Amino acid sequence: MSTRLLDGVRFAIGLEDAGLKFYRRVLEEVRNEHVQVLFKFLVEAETSHKEALQAVEKGLIEEDPALIQKAAKQFNQLHLEVPIFKEKDVRFVKEHKHSVMKMFNKSMDLEKEGMAFYQGLSIKEQDPLLKAFWTKLAKEELIHKQEIERLGFSVLGVVSFDIA
Repeated sequence: MSTRLLDGVRFAIGLEDAGLKFYRRVLEEVRNEHVQVLFKFLVEAETSHKEALQAVEKGLIEEDPALIQKAAKQFNQLHLEVPIFKEKDVRFVKEHKHSVMKMFNKSMDLEKEGMAFYQGLSIKEQDPLLKAFWTKLAKEELIHKQEIERLGFSVLGVVSFDIA
């Protein structure tokens, strides 16, 4: 068993878990359905990432290459629909921009951290299926970041949400 790979997978599970905790907390605190559209999508996506990583972790612990390959293959075939934001979503965010911007900033940081980590693992990975697994995780984190940016840009006309 590759201890380095197992450590990487466990770190990745921690990243996804941190995102899940934050996105779930946002869903508890923000009752407005328009902001929840994005965060429900992020919870669903991060949950699928965490489950896939846990399946790979199990394969590594049990030293079962077939289990690892199966988990990576199933994840590589997974597809989640990205939400389309409506004008009413944009209006709500404009009206509550300062509190929403703080959530967007934290979300962007979480997605950027995950994306960078998964890109690094993808570059180092020799196994083609696991390389595709890490690459897909990185691409999905990029999509999440872009969705946060897209909603923020449509509201504020900028991609950075710093409140200065």
